[in-house]
Amino acid sequence: MANGPVTDATAAGGLRQDAFRSRLLHALAECVAARGYSESTIADIAARAHTSKRTFYEHFRSKSHCLLTLHSAASARVLETVRDRLAIDGPWQQRVERGLRAYFEALARGPVLLRTLFIEIGALGVEGMAARRQVTDSFVALVAGLADAGDSGLAEEGGSGLAGGDDSRWADGVDSGSGRRAAAARSASEREAICTALVGGIAELVVQAIERDLIDELPALTEPATRMVCAVLRDLRGEGDAASAGHHLPGQGESASSDQQAG
Repeated sequence: MANGPVTDATAAGGLRQDAFRSRLLHALAECVAARGYSESTIADIAARAHTSKRTFYEHFRSKSHCLLTLHSAASARVLETVRDRLAIDGPWQQRVERGLRAYFEALARGPVLLRTLFIEIGALGVEGMAARRQVTDSFVALVAGLADAGDSGLAEEGGSGLAGGDDSRWADGVDSGSGRRAAAARSASEREAICTALVGGIAELVVQAIERDLIDELPALTEPATRMVCAVLRDLRGEGDAASAGHHLPGQGESASSDQQAG
């Protein structure tokens, strides 16, 4: 059966439904932050959203369905923010710094959601692990794209990886034949494992900040995380010791220049 015409009334109804859904998701996030997922009931969520349990069930099959929806929506917003920053042209090292800063700043701006994204999702068992794995895989793909990219954007998704390809991708690095051959010799599974380890390490830094109630200080992790990621990506890109060839991480070089001027 064909859908009926969209009228002002049906459009308004759709907006109301979206508003209820948004309120319920926000209410769940607040309940989880205040009491934890296990201790939060559907009645609690509905009351905080100033609506009824009946309305809750019009939007979500269960409390776990609501949590999975919240996790997916919040993760997608953070991922989009990071991807937008990485897409800005410039040396890949600077793009790493911009992406990580955007990531940590986005998390710091949403402290209510952090327990949902990094801790409480684990309460859902297999479903929660699958949701977390999906988000991790998306960030791993971004890191892998930086390993293949030049200065004008991320590598194409589904590309051939570090082996072969256009030599122009290496224009911003050290043209080390041995380093490039070593990078190209790595299997796809090895490169994926390395990128996954990077993403997992950064996630662990966020978990520690949550546990220590240092969420406001998350942006301060940008510099150490950038150094770690750039060091590994230089190896994956086959650039060898780029720092010794005049390539510096964001922020390096400026301090040296100022020291020389001061001297």
